[in-house]
Amino acid sequence: MFVSLESQQSLSSPLGVALTEMFASCLKEILSEFSYYADCAGLQYDVKLAKGGLDLMFSGYQHKLPVLVSKVLEEMKKLGGESPCPVDCYNRVKEKTLRSYYNYRFWQPYYHCILGFATCIEDPRWSSEEKYTALNTSTLADFHCFSAQLLRQMRAEVMVHGNATDSEAKELSASVTQSLSFLPLPSSHEPIRRLANISEGKEYIYRQHSRTMNPKEPNSAIEIFLLAGDLEGRSVDMDCESSRNKIATEGLLQLLSHLISEPAFDQLRTKEQLGYIVHTAVKKVGQQGGLQIIVQSSHKDPVYLDQRIELFLSGYRTKLESFTVEELNTNIQAVIEKLLEKPKNLDQESSRYWDEIKNATYLFDRKDRLAKYLQTVVLQDVLSFFDNFIAADSMRRKKCSSQFFGKGTKYPRDLPHKNAVLIKDPAEFKRSMLLSPVVTYSAVLTK
Repeated sequence: MFVSLESQQSLSSPLGVALTEMFASCLKEILSEFSYYADCAGLQYDVKLAKGGLDLMFSGYQHKLPVLVSKVLEEMKKLGGESPCPVDCYNRVKEKTLRSYYNYRFWQPYYHCILGFATCIEDPRWSSEEKYTALNTSTLADFHCFSAQLLRQMRAEVMVHGNATDSEAKELSASVTQSLSFLPLPSSHEPIRRLANISEGKEYIYRQHSRTMNPKEPNSAIEIFLLAGDLEGRSVDMDCESSRNKIATEGLLQLLSHLISEPAFDQLRTKEQLGYIVHTAVKKVGQQGGLQIIVQSSHKDPVYLDQRIELFLSGYRTKLESFTVEELNTNIQAVIEKLLEKPKNLDQESSRYWDEIKNATYLFDRKDRLAKYLQTVVLQDVLSFFDNFIAADSMRRKKCSSQFFGKGTKYPRDLPHKNAVLIKDPAEFKRSMLLSPVVTYSAVLTK
């Protein structure tokens, strides 16, 4: 059973995000003794911070699951006002949360690249430093006030998957709203995260240096993200050409990521020995998707890594042209088999469905549609896609480069070309950009 509780309070400020995370941690502390015995009986639960509020997960034997759900929801309601959080519990959780925000600066450089890029493109999105500063000055009274507001007005979404009848699933879903007694969240108050509208033909560069994080960090890293477009095809409009194009875009991204994964590792890590970490994947940010390439190095700076990645991509375009029909079909079949692979357990299957629900797409046969599309792909489709979205000389290319400079390296004085844009401050950058439209939950239901 999965439960999503979304509240405008959770995304309203860096303090809101920090206090929502603390709410989840305090709940776990209060329920620690109960959850131990539940675990012994084959029942588990988890509550964690989500983009719009809180996500709860319950699993275990079907005949006793309602007891666990009822207990967790009861303690949530108490924490929201009936029985405020004890002082000692609050102090422990606050110290632990502050420490996690502070320790962020000691994470691996490639993590800084990933989170730095997210801070630049997603709105609202706050850094660990901002959350640390906001939480550090907050008090127990602030937490109690926030907890009461958090549970006052929300939007709940529930998925029950497994050994449960329709009536049992409906009863479990109803128990959420009945136990917490919250008011429904108006559609105008739904927490949404929008993306900066990246322009075609531009390269956006965001730089961080180890001296502001961990001055002893010897490694540098770079994340390159080449946006290809909106991937969130929805079940309500799959007959539309635009939604079919989204499936085609995602399918070609999956294929291209598979094609370059081994050659990129072989060239950048094995032959050039740029660094221990070389990673390629399809990346989704909000509704947008693209090709992600990460390289972390102990002896080369991000500018040099960027040049080598671009040279690799240019050379791989030439290699693509020489693909035979048999070679391409073999790779396509490998991607199709991976897409159609049966879930290994109930958790994997549940997570797949839950992702569609959380994204308000409800395209539960997405993998089947991707596999069906890939069966029609020919080499010219791959080359055209590469030339439009990956090639350096394409006017449709959208490139974002998040760079982390390690100890002993310096920021370059110049940008790589005239179409490059340096992001000096993520907040100022987002204020200067148009934001992409978002299809909200209520709009999907209306269709």
